[in-house]
Amino acid sequence: MHWSLIDAQEPPGMKRRNASASPAEVVILRPSSTFFSTPLVGRLTGMSEEGLPLVDFEGNPSGPVPARVLAGASATRLEEVALQTEVLLTFEGGLPGRPILMGLLEPR
Repeated sequence: MHWSLIDAQEPPGMKRRNASASPAEVVILRPSSTFFSTPLVGRLTGMSEEGLPLVDFEGNPSGPVPARVLAGASATRLEEVALQTEVLLTFEGGLPGRPILMGLLEPR
């Protein structure tokens, strides 16, 4: 079983052991059935306001997400390519919300 970290907000009815602990110190782990252990092909869907590429991929539970890029990849180049261009993705810690764009794929 794989676990994913979710937002550190208290669910209704949850009481903190330490009354002085802030909500940011409350960490909740939930079982996650989505885990990617191998690279996969996704698609570039746009750029975020922060200039990060937005990517989507089969099995993505939340729609397009911002991806980190390898140091050699150029954000300017990514802005120039057509949307829906295929990209090779890997995932930090295997988590679908942490994609890393490894490169662009040439059309077949």
